Amino acid sequence: MPSLPSRRKAVLFLAICALLWSTSGVLVKALDWQPISILAGRGIFTSIVFLLYMRRLHKNISRWTLLAAGGSLETQFLFVTSTKLTKSVFQKFQC
Repeated sequence: MPSLPSRRKAVLFLAICALLWSTSGVLVKALDWQPISILAGRGIFTSIVFLLYMRRLHKNISRWTLLAAGGSLETQFLFVTSTKLTKSVFQKFQC
């Protein structure tokens, strides 16, 4: 069983994750960038965070790792593109 400080740390990270995840659609809508530009910015930010957290690069990359990375990239692309193509609630109900 994890100690109390590590449990609090995990809960804090989950809360931060939930906050970032729930605001991502609003932030994508607020940016006046193309979907590819948003993906590039997200990728750079994510890479920096992972490198700071892990402090090293993994040298063993399997085909499953590449398949998972490709699936993640495709999912993010579809999310950002669909969010940019839909009208916001404020535009929809504007008189």
